[in-house]
Amino acid sequence: MLKKLGLNGYTGLVVIMAAIVVIIIYEFILN
Repeated sequence: MLKKLGLNGYTGLVVIMAAIVVIIIYEFILN
C-alpha cells in the first residue's frame, strides 16, 4: 500500500500529514 502511494515513502508521509490536516480542519468545521 505504501509502495503504491509513495516512491521513497516520502510521498506516503506527505499523504499522512495531509490527512491529519484535513481531520483537524474537519474538527474545526464540525465544532
